[in-house]
Amino acid sequence: MGTPSGYAVLYYDGAPAALPSTVPSQPGSVKPWTIAQINSVPNKTRTVGFNQTQPLIATGQIRWALNNIAHDSQPPCTSVLQEVYDDPNWVLEHAVPSLQTFSNLSDPGVQVGNGYMPEVFLGETNIPQTPSTGLHILQIDLGEVIELVVQNNPANAFNGDYRGGDTGASRTGQEQHPFHLHGHHFYLLATGNGTWDPITSPASYNLVNPVYRDTYSLLGNGWAVIRFQADNPGVWLYHCHIQWHMYIGSNLYVVEGAEEISAPPANQQACPSQCIYEEAPFTVPYVTQAYGATGYETPDPLQI
Repeated sequence: MGTPSGYAVLYYDGAPAALPSTVPSQPGSVKPWTIAQINSVPNKTRTVGFNQTQPLIATGQIRWALNNIAHDSQPPCTSVLQEVYDDPNWVLEHAVPSLQTFSNLSDPGVQVGNGYMPEVFLGETNIPQTPSTGLHILQIDLGEVIELVVQNNPANAFNGDYRGGDTGASRTGQEQHPFHLHGHHFYLLATGNGTWDPITSPASYNLVNPVYRDTYSLLGNGWAVIRFQADNPGVWLYHCHIQWHMYIGSNLYVVEGAEEISAPPANQQACPSQCIYEEAPFTVPYVTQAYGATGYETPDPLQI
């Protein structure tokens, strides 16, 4: 089994804009793509908005966050996939109303929390007023066509500095991020500099022949719009592909078609009785022991 081949169309200046009328040869084990597949962007059924920031949270940690939620670096022992498979209504059954929001791109969402696992935030556009850590979940139904609008913001946007006042005025940088979505391919409709505008930006969308892939780059001072079909039941990771950015918050789970998630393989290895974290145990004791008094967990205010 190898990675399926990828194909692209290269246009030279002056060449016809129409797509080729023939399909390139394919390996026998790979289903050929068709002109209709890459030239038919589905109509959106729902718009989801994410704001990318780099908050300095109350524990003194610098994190990455989507909608003011820094995804927890230590997930619960029982995976979200297992929880949702055991009970498709698991997320909603634990939900409590969220009272403080910034965005109105869609109906208000909810937040979830309990004593045995990190807080779970459900509601892609219903964000906490101050940066928070926990499990970040986007729940979608099979058949939906999701248009995802991602805006890169200054690091300290949305109250992203626990010190308050103007002390975070210098934290206004905006890094470029390569974002990847598991379990799907999507159409990259547009990217742009500055701030996405719901009135004027859609005029720049490529709805004729956009690139079709699973990773895109969010510009340092800009935005991106992707669109994908919810056709793959499961729990899928959406994350920045810079690994340490992902570890300290820039990711979330897409819970898709919870009622249709398949049973695990009969020979799947059982989880141990005790949690074992093999990567990124970024707690104060671990970091101090492994690296000394670094600026990761308890930064010197003079260095921020």
